[in-house]
Amino acid sequence: MTDSFISKMQVYRGERLHGFVDQQMLTNALMLEPQKLPQIISYIYGTKYAGYSTAIDLLTGGLGHKITLERPSYEWNLEIEDERPVRILGAKVGGNPVASGTNYGKGLVIIDIILKEAAYGPGAILELDDNKYQLRVMSEPIPQGDGFSYPCVIANGDTQATVPGQWLIADKYVTRAGSSYEEGSDEADIISYNTGAKFRNYTSTVRLKIDITGSAKADVLAYALKDPVSGKSTYLWADYQLWQATRRFMERIEYQLLTGQTTATEDGTFQLKGKNGRPIVAGAGIDQQIAPGNVRYYTELTADGLENFLMDLSYNILDIGNRKFVLLTGEMGMRELDRAIKQKLVGMTLIDTHFISGSGQNLSLGGQFTSYKMSNGLELSCKLLPFLDDPNHNRVLHPITKKPVSSYTMYVLDNSFRNGKANIQKIVKKNRELLQWVVPGSCSPSGFSNSVNSIGANAVDGYSVQFLAEIGVAILDPRGCGKMVYNI
Repeated sequence: MTDSFISKMQVYRGERLHGFVDQQMLTNALMLEPQKLPQIISYIYGTKYAGYSTAIDLLTGGLGHKITLERPSYEWNLEIEDERPVRILGAKVGGNPVASGTNYGKGLVIIDIILKEAAYGPGAILELDDNKYQLRVMSEPIPQGDGFSYPCVIANGDTQATVPGQWLIADKYVTRAGSSYEEGSDEADIISYNTGAKFRNYTSTVRLKIDITGSAKADVLAYALKDPVSGKSTYLWADYQLWQATRRFMERIEYQLLTGQTTATEDGTFQLKGKNGRPIVAGAGIDQQIAPGNVRYYTELTADGLENFLMDLSYNILDIGNRKFVLLTGEMGMRELDRAIKQKLVGMTLIDTHFISGSGQNLSLGGQFTSYKMSNGLELSCKLLPFLDDPNHNRVLHPITKKPVSSYTMYVLDNSFRNGKANIQKIVKKNRELLQWVVPGSCSPSGFSNSVNSIGANAVDGYSVQFLAEIGVAILDPRGCGKMVYNI
């Protein structure tokens, strides 16, 4: 499905109309086109539905950014730089532990540094956290306790030079700066291999049931999806109460994609069991996938503070031309953002309401997003996340404004593209992204039972519809995603 196909929509509500064939009925259409229709519905509720619009489902499923699974879990690898710093466990000189307030290494005395990993060979030049201090590894490392001991000397050979002990104590780091050898040496540094980090998330099975009376069945709602090229409209219709239930179901999915907590333990097992004794498998939402180190607290938002946070999220992770973030927040967060940006508007450029989803991949979403350009290639697209303002979910209030504290929360998401794939993906079980089925009584979505030959599943004057979705969300590289929390 192309984005242009659904760029113009009209919504109709009224009495049952002629020309709405069974194939265009929502429940049947979902069965006929299980891959296509869920994306249309995600787009409808993300952009066009009055009074409420989704954000996470729109950014993933609505834009076609989803991964279809054969099983209810998804695993992926994140490549990490091979030359990352290695942690120091401790250091000794002459068999005695170094002290933070003393200098060491004068006269090219051996400094034994204990590192967490065997990452360097003889001759490697190691720079400390203050990189003007460099040491040369003099021989192969020796296993010691939980780490490896490296005999080192001052790398530049200056017999008067020293290294402050504060850079040699535990929990400091070293990084490879190069290597140096004498003529005819048979020694050599090594290459450090990195297997990267592995992530796993699960789809959650979400369900809903709605009962529709025979009287309510007479009211219908139709979406006309207009092709701007041909001018022709394709209708997708359902009983009005069914559309209302679908909207509610999409809202529940949206909330769960953000706040869902996984039921998986660290070893990948599930202790929570359902009524039938089978494990309840649920995946982590966006909130649980954000690293604790990427959470910031604020009492008064400033443009500089926001820009610094975006720099922290993108530094050494995203190229300058690819630092595009989506900010999702409540109404009070929008007000804080508006105030902060107006105070420093001279340093920013309002792009318009054009959401940029990737290089050469633009989708106009009207007033759904407002984007700003900052320094260092930073670009921020902002959207309201309505349920952060919902008092049914958020009952902790700001002591002065009496608005939900959650309304000030800001989710900053890196949704840039890597190898042609958006960083945030909806994960769905194959053919189970959105299911609906009917239990008929006196009627069904296709009509009333007007004959003794009509068969119903029960004696109810109406019918019921069951909803089921097996869905989840995956942040492929969580290092560029963060959260700003209002500190009360």
